Amino acid sequence: MERDTSELFEEFKELTASEFFRRNKQMLGFSGKIRSLTIVFHELITNSLDACEEVGILPDITIELKRLGKDHYLLTHADNGPGIPEEFITKVYCQMFAGSKFRNIQSRGQQGLGCSGCVLLSQMTTGQPVKIRSRYKDGNQLKGIEMTVKLDVKKNTGIILDRQEFETDRTGSGIEIEFKDVSYSMSEQGAYEYIRRTVIGNPHAKIVFKDPTGRKYTFDRATDKIPPLPKEVLPHPKGVTADDIIYLCKSTNKKRFKNLLMDSLSRVSASKIKEIEEATGLDMNKRPKSITWKEAESVVKQFDQMK
Repeated sequence: MERDTSELFEEFKELTASEFFRRNKQMLGFSGKIRSLTIVFHELITNSLDACEEVGILPDITIELKRLGKDHYLLTHADNGPGIPEEFITKVYCQMFAGSKFRNIQSRGQQGLGCSGCVLLSQMTTGQPVKIRSRYKDGNQLKGIEMTVKLDVKKNTGIILDRQEFETDRTGSGIEIEFKDVSYSMSEQGAYEYIRRTVIGNPHAKIVFKDPTGRKYTFDRATDKIPPLPKEVLPHPKGVTADDIIYLCKSTNKKRFKNLLMDSLSRVSASKIKEIEEATGLDMNKRPKSITWKEAESVVKQFDQMK
């Protein structure tokens, strides 16, 4: 029996990013009990390292993992970073594709998926909210905020269940988060080995870890020198597409196409612009917003031929 077209589109649905990853958690790295817990450690630790380094603080990270039952754990993670302003707490922990890593620089972690992915996994396996504590500077004042939140998967936003202020004499952030269907292991793929190797690769960091047996491991920093921050780099012309060129043209405030290319791409000099103009016959003084797809393709083709 044939179905009417309108009946087919009655089942048409839109998924938020949170709903998509709820159905495809393996795309966040959450596959297998041991690996899933290690990914949680990775996301929280790398976020702490990045936050500390961006403000020039030597990272001090404390982690405690308590076993509540079989494959059931409570993870407490805290750092001495700059903290998170109150208005950004739910965005950091409860919103997919929200963050400060959407830049063309080398950075750790995933693009706005790390902390929120951990909260999503917690909620999927326990149904419990998470507790977040943030200590941050607001002007000359130090503020302390504790929130209990859940992730609204349908809206890809956070729901604040409880909020309290507390006094603090330092900055930093922390999370208390519960998981089921994960497993702590001393194997190469386990959380302990991940911490040990992370400290080797980041000798300026100190990590104190208390495992489910109550044993405390202190990984002291080997240097007080903070590595220099990576610099944002411009895209290389040989890596751009016609779509990239059109996108740049639509979003720029530059008046001339040649200025857009020189300011938005690396290694595009005035001599290269002249070379492109001669090869394509394109007026490089055109307004970027008037550039057509065909013209963008001719520029990209010329980029590929340039030395």
